Amino acid sequence: MANEVKSASKPRVVVSNISKKNYKSSLKSIFDYFDGIRNIVKSPAGKIYIKPNITSSVFYAYTNPQVVASLIELLREAGCKKIFVIENCSQADFSRNAFMASGMLEAVGSAGGKCLYLEELKQFPVPIETGEKQYELEFPELLINDLVKNKEENTYIDVPKLKTHDMTTVTLGVKNQHGLISDLSKQVEHHHGLHAKLARMLKVIKPDFTIIDGEYAIGEGPLAPKRNRDMIKVYDILIGGKDVVAVDTVGAKILGYDRSVIKHLTIAAEMELGCGNLDEIEIIGDIQQFKSRVPYAKERIYPPDLNVKIVAGKEMACREGCLGQVESILDMFLFDANGQGNFSVVAGKGFSENDLGNLQEPILVVGDCAIEEISRYLQSNYKDVRMVKKCSDITSISVELLDITRPDAGILADGMDVSKRVENEKIALRKGCNSIFMHLTE
Repeated sequence: MANEVKSASKPRVVVSNISKKNYKSSLKSIFDYFDGIRNIVKSPAGKIYIKPNITSSVFYAYTNPQVVASLIELLREAGCKKIFVIENCSQADFSRNAFMASGMLEAVGSAGGKCLYLEELKQFPVPIETGEKQYELEFPELLINDLVKNKEENTYIDVPKLKTHDMTTVTLGVKNQHGLISDLSKQVEHHHGLHAKLARMLKVIKPDFTIIDGEYAIGEGPLAPKRNRDMIKVYDILIGGKDVVAVDTVGAKILGYDRSVIKHLTIAAEMELGCGNLDEIEIIGDIQQFKSRVPYAKERIYPPDLNVKIVAGKEMACREGCLGQVESILDMFLFDANGQGNFSVVAGKGFSENDLGNLQEPILVVGDCAIEEISRYLQSNYKDVRMVKKCSDITSISVELLDITRPDAGILADGMDVSKRVENEKIALRKGCNSIFMHLTE
């Protein structure tokens, strides 16, 4: 594929077809439009960090390990030797488990790279300015040293999955960076403030190159529903470019969404952290073939025989926080892993006594808003009331819902031996990480 002269003012985004699962050829065709992969790498002697999306090892939820392995092979051919694949997956799982269950650990090792589990590393607090208030996010100290303080020497490649997300509409390169920070930091602003948080993280660390794995497009994400294969679309493309906002803007369009409806991309573009105007992006490849919208949200209907009651307050029960976290977890525990029902969940703010009558116990109250308003009333009228203070403490919510729903541990293990998952959790626990899976085996 011959190079083309890049417009002086437009960021370039390349959409490359995957032919017969030849990921390496597709990647090379993208890099050729940027004068080769060697032109992306700042120094072959420096470190290369690759950030896939391994939110979880759940079916089709992660970047294809063979795409990452092919990228490592190209980097090694370019003279790079220090190649690290990094992730801190969902609060409710360990990266050790996710890397192993997804096949990423084996693929990366075979290609000559090394996996780093970010939640196990020493963290470094970084202040985030918002104009209204300041909060801190913990990034691994290693990444702050290598990708902030010494960014001229080291290279960072973001490799997300082409997925929708029921909290952020899409989860692509910008959203993928949420997997850089600690579990506690993931809880910070994980409500209506999530979109601005994701954009502001780009001011701390920004990818040198982004490649979206679009072999499959995933609807009703971020975890592809095992019970609905129609939400897994075969697209057979990779999407790449230097400007992560531009790459995400093209990826969102391919999924059927204009950048204007993606809040975190709109904020990032307004902050001039990248180009979010499709007309100002030089797109190489055919995106007109993708005409249908891939659904990002699902209608949650709990069958009557499950006897599950979700009570959302008239205020503050946001999709990005308490309500969304609960429903996403229940998708896995109840429907994917055959959990049991007979319980109620209360979240948000603004309840009447009618809202709180005839609730099925146990009752889980999620978030400070709900606890402050109704905890005394519920404890006075019901016997089994449980509480999780923070609205996006996925670990604590998961632990409570594991105890209530008792899902099938074998299904949640995602193909891994249950005892091996527990063994990995014990290693991670010694490093100060959270645990949920062990609660199923106690």
